[in-house]
Amino acid sequence: MSAFGIFLFRQMMANIPDELIDVARIDGAGEVRIYWQIAMPLSKPAITSLAILSFQWTWNDFLWPVMIPTSEKTRTIVLAVSVIQGSQEYGQSPFNELMAAATIALLPLILVFIVGQRYFVSGIASSEIKG
Repeated sequence: MSAFGIFLFRQMMANIPDELIDVARIDGAGEVRIYWQIAMPLSKPAITSLAILSFQWTWNDFLWPVMIPTSEKTRTIVLAVSVIQGSQEYGQSPFNELMAAATIALLPLILVFIVGQRYFVSGIASSEIKG
């Protein structure tokens, strides 16, 4: 987990109302039950946000995939886009191929975002406290 993830979860846990935890303790809930039934459902937006961002950071990683692949078959799509972009020496890049490769590289990120957005919005709506 990155430092961003630690900060995100710390801030999210700090924003859980103390009244909710106090009510759970009065009802006889232990620490584990408070964590699993109160803190975890309220942290779905933070978990989903960190999962989406971590997937994006990993998917768009460039340095490690440049050093590791031993053949063209093991190259990632991000490296393939870079190779297409730099394929023309002293000329223009083939923009039609570059756009097609960039679109293919973007599809998994869009799918992960669409799936995660549904959980993110439902997590925000379900975390509302009725007063």
